[in-house]
Amino acid sequence: MRITIHQSYFIPWLGYFSKLAFCDAFVVLDDVHFRKRHYFDRTRIVNMHGEIRWLSLPVGQNFGKRCHEVNVRLLDESYVDKIIRTIELSYAKARSYDVEWSDLRDALRQPLLDSRNLVEINVAAIRNIVELVGMRLPKIYLSSELVGDCDDSTERIIRICRALGAAAVVVGGGMSLEVHDWRRVVDEGTSLYIQDYLASHPIYEQSRRKRAGFQQGLSVVDTILNVGRDQTRRFIVDEIHRPVPASLH
Repeated sequence: MRITIHQSYFIPWLGYFSKLAFCDAFVVLDDVHFRKRHYFDRTRIVNMHGEIRWLSLPVGQNFGKRCHEVNVRLLDESYVDKIIRTIELSYAKARSYDVEWSDLRDALRQPLLDSRNLVEINVAAIRNIVELVGMRLPKIYLSSELVGDCDDSTERIIRICRALGAAAVVVGGGMSLEVHDWRRVVDEGTSLYIQDYLASHPIYEQSRRKRAGFQQGLSVVDTILNVGRDQTRRFIVDEIHRPVPASLH
């Protein structure tokens, strides 16, 4: 079994989905501490003026809380319409908007209406987008259910791999390599693979960005509404992004 272990992000980017595409299981780190100004509760899109802007869930600061303890802080559901309307106005002129918006809107709106819990919203939206673009969905686990309390981040990964009998774990090319002691993980019998999606990020025409130029790493909604779900799937599952064995020094 090949797994990837990741925090739940709000409507994440192509590289996030590509790791899922090359794994048998996706372990959601729902018991790590919440951090403001990260991707737990926000994502980047192109607004109606062609500017890169954050689209956020109203969850507040949540000092000391773990992600699965964080909830949307509004008393009514007006924020849902605001989020959906923001995406709609931002991408109304995108090439695939007319074809894709109705289904994408439903895929994003339902998780927001069904729950106020941050992790539940994020995981449900990820599930819906995987289904929308026609990907294979890996089996999803919650780290809190697999290993319980564990404040040593590397030890948590070791316990997760042990619980699932993972032969390999896939990580991105960013901070994950620096945060954890991967030599400990490998010494426990789990191989390490790297997927550096940014190194070969596909380039496509982004609505309202002709003068400013292409911006990589935006929410997957940017890709779906600009090039459609089929091309988005191809960007995600392209063999060029297949993870490769890591070299630990």
